[in-house]
Amino acid sequence: MKTGKQRQWLPRLGIVGVLLFVGIDTLQAQRLVWLGQLNGKDTFAMDVSDEGPVVVGYNSVLRAFRWTEADGLQDLGSRFPLTEKSTATGVSLDGQVVVGSSRGAFRWTSATGMQDFLPELGSDYGFEDTYTWRVGISADGATIVGTIVHHTFLHAFRWTETDGFQDLHPYHPAQGGTHSFAYGVSGDGSVVVGTVTIGTQADNPRRAFRWTEANGMQELGSLGGDESSAYAASADGSVVVGWAENAAGNRRPFRWTTTGGMQELPSLGLISEVSDVSANGRVMVGYYIDNNSGEPRAIRWFQFLLVSYRNLTAYYADLLSPGSYLAEARAVSPNGRYIVGYGYNAETGNTEAFLLDTQAATSVAEEELPAGFMLEGGAPNPFSTTTTIRFVVAQPTHVRLEVFDLLGRRVRTLVDRWISAGEQEVGWDGKDATGRSLPAGVYVCRLTTERGQQSKALTIVR
Repeated sequence: MKTGKQRQWLPRLGIVGVLLFVGIDTLQAQRLVWLGQLNGKDTFAMDVSDEGPVVVGYNSVLRAFRWTEADGLQDLGSRFPLTEKSTATGVSLDGQVVVGSSRGAFRWTSATGMQDFLPELGSDYGFEDTYTWRVGISADGATIVGTIVHHTFLHAFRWTETDGFQDLHPYHPAQGGTHSFAYGVSGDGSVVVGTVTIGTQADNPRRAFRWTEANGMQELGSLGGDESSAYAASADGSVVVGWAENAAGNRRPFRWTTTGGMQELPSLGLISEVSDVSANGRVMVGYYIDNNSGEPRAIRWFQFLLVSYRNLTAYYADLLSPGSYLAEARAVSPNGRYIVGYGYNAETGNTEAFLLDTQAATSVAEEELPAGFMLEGGAPNPFSTTTTIRFVVAQPTHVRLEVFDLLGRRVRTLVDRWISAGEQEVGWDGKDATGRSLPAGVYVCRLTTERGQQSKALTIVR
């Protein structure tokens, strides 16, 4: 029996009939699934797989779960009967391996159940209540990262099926070693990210790090403040995301790359964090704190030529019942399609984990784009000053991207050139070809390629 309550597939706009003159396609369907409560307690989703999808997380009294569409919420139990506590924070690409913490890190499969995957480490190492710490997993489930106690200090570790346990901490306790935490690992298992204390005092600032076998822990810096933390990495580890303090002491979302270093992402509040990133490093999710209400709201970023971002509660309002909202997005599936986290379900009056299926194509493979191209539309939409229009083409082709008014008159040509295969972003400032700001109203964005046309509505508000 399913524990989640699913909203039906819903259309976005009620003006399709008005726009038939430009041949607007049927809008892609999207859905939101509330996962319900586990043992009568609120739930929080922490990770999601590509296949299934499979969602993992925990409830408000710290009990790990695994959710599937067919079976609903499954209580994964705990490693020690007297402890009873556990949290699931990572899942493999195929959804078959779950990792988390239950008085120490665990590895779960349907065949073995919850097991301690670490070998006997001796008296130098131990465990403590680490339920709020993340344990990360690679795409194939063969590499696991997390945090362990070493002589009262906290050390980041990496474990692989072939090589076993590896302490990643750069300092030795006899030399005044400090803390480090491993939160995430690249899809291929080669790059570990987290946070490490700078200097030899435990209360010194903590900074985001990126670890590789060749270079060890590389500090990633901050955005002008003291502290930062890295939560996740792309499939090859070339993109790292997390938060960093700015000069004002506010936590700001960042995206770090091997070529560009740490770059601040735009957001909707003074405080914001990135929690996860897709395999290709372009789709990122997290939260921001609303400056007026002080409440968290889930947010999604998309990076290509420009960075676009959206408040998920506002953008997917038609999937939410009145009064419901998405508070935090904790993870995005490697393919960028699924987003999970927690929010408030007004229909039940509970805080619940959610699964958001955005149906956003992130691959440009021909079989995934039957028409050979896709126009996703603009974000934000409606908009008052600027919007970012995204589209993807499976093969190199000539592209014409135009904007029309409701009388069918072309008001602006945004693109008219040969485009290479891949995801593309184009900004529009709401002006016509002469530079005049257009009046408020509905306009139509039309993408034309050698294989056909697709159109989406854009709304200007003044």
